[in-house]
Amino acid sequence: MMPRFVYAFARIYGIASIKRGYSYTIGYMVMPLSLLFLFGIISGGSLIPFAILGGLISITASNALSTLTDIGFFRIELKLQDLFVATGISATDYMLGESLSNLVYSLPGMAIYVVGALLLNLFPAIWLIPIAVVLLLLTIAASSLAFIVGSIPKHMRNVWGFTGIISVIFSLVPPIFYPYTILPKPLLWIFMLSPATPASIILQNISNLTPYLWYCLPVLIIETIVYFLLAKPLTRWREK
Repeated sequence: MMPRFVYAFARIYGIASIKRGYSYTIGYMVMPLSLLFLFGIISGGSLIPFAILGGLISITASNALSTLTDIGFFRIELKLQDLFVATGISATDYMLGESLSNLVYSLPGMAIYVVGALLLNLFPAIWLIPIAVVLLLLTIAASSLAFIVGSIPKHMRNVWGFTGIISVIFSLVPPIFYPYTILPKPLLWIFMLSPATPASIILQNISNLTPYLWYCLPVLIIETIVYFLLAKPLTRWREK
C-alpha cells in the first residue's frame, strides 16, 4: 500500500476539485435540496427530518458512485490507469485514493446537512464521530461498487448511462428520504444490497425517527468488506 499516493490523489481530485469546480459542488446539492423542499411541502413538514438525513446519505452515496464516471474517463479516455499500472501503483491504492477523494469532495454538502440536523436537534453533536464512521463505510462500499461496474463499459457513452442507472437504484430508491418501516420486509432486504440502506437506517435510528434495527451496522460493515474485496479482482486493472 502507498499512503502517499492515496493522500496525493485525494488532495488533487478532492480538495482541488472543490476549489476549481465549485459549480459542480453546488450542482450535486441540487437534487437533495429539491427533494427536501418537495417533501417539506407535501408532508407539511413531517418528512423534513428524513429529507435532511436522506440528503446527507444521498450526497455521500451519489458522489461515491460517481467514481464510475471518473474511472471510466481515466481508463478509456486519458489512459491514466495505464500510467498507474506502469508505476507500480496497485488497484487497492487507486480504489482507496478515489474513495477518499470523493469523501473529501462531499464534505461541503455534508456540512450543510449536518448543520441542519443539529439545528433541528435530530441528534446531539456527540454522535458526529459515529456518523462520520458510517459515512466513511458508505463511501468505501459505494466506491467499490462503482469500480466493479465501471470496468464493464468499453466506451464513455455507456459509462454515463451506467452512472445514471446505478445512482438512482442505489442512492434514491432505497429508504433514504422516507422511513424504512413503510416497506415490507422482503423488499427491505432487497434494498439492503445497497449500502445506502443500512447507513440511512442507522441515522434514522440515531435520530429516534424509526425503531432500532440492530443488524444494520453489521450489514454495512460486511457489505463494505465484501464489495471492497470483490472490486479488486473484478476491476479491469491491467488491459489484456
